[in-house]
Amino acid sequence: MRIFRRIPTLFYIAFLGCIGVGLLYVWMHVTILHKNKEIGVEMQQLAGTSITEGQLADLKKALAEHAGERKRIDANFIKSNDVVAFIQLIEKFGQSTNIDIEISSLTEDAPSGKEAVPKAFELLRVQFVGTGTWKDILNLLVFVESMPYITHMEQVQFKKVGGESTKTGPWSGFFSLTAIKEK
Repeated sequence: MRIFRRIPTLFYIAFLGCIGVGLLYVWMHVTILHKNKEIGVEMQQLAGTSITEGQLADLKKALAEHAGERKRIDANFIKSNDVVAFIQLIEKFGQSTNIDIEISSLTEDAPSGKEAVPKAFELLRVQFVGTGTWKDILNLLVFVESMPYITHMEQVQFKKVGGESTKTGPWSGFFSLTAIKEK
């Protein structure tokens, strides 16, 4: 009969043991779910990183493939310390075409909203007057427009120096030129 007295105690112990095992199971299940979520987030970040690294590798490859083209494009802009060389080039064109050149204005301006110039660049505006024969002034205009820089001829005016309006004799040409310069 002693055994029957122990049965309720054993039943309570077994019941409490089952509850303990159940709680342990629920705790382990919740912990596993939480860890799975963390692993999923980490895998997504890792996948995103590998995609980013792949894209970066593709970008580096494309940059290396087009390095020569970028150098050619960069050569079209006046370097920040080459303004004097640019002016000397204009004066050299004048000497080669027998034109006396006088630079009347040289300004550096920030691009306005209507000009599509990136923020790393500014506009170099040069105004100069050339004096010589009609043919030589036209040759100067051709040389200036064929410079290896991105330029825009804003204004060109020709006028006869002195008397009658013929193509022989001295002429004066006013040129207003805008070029893109690195800051």
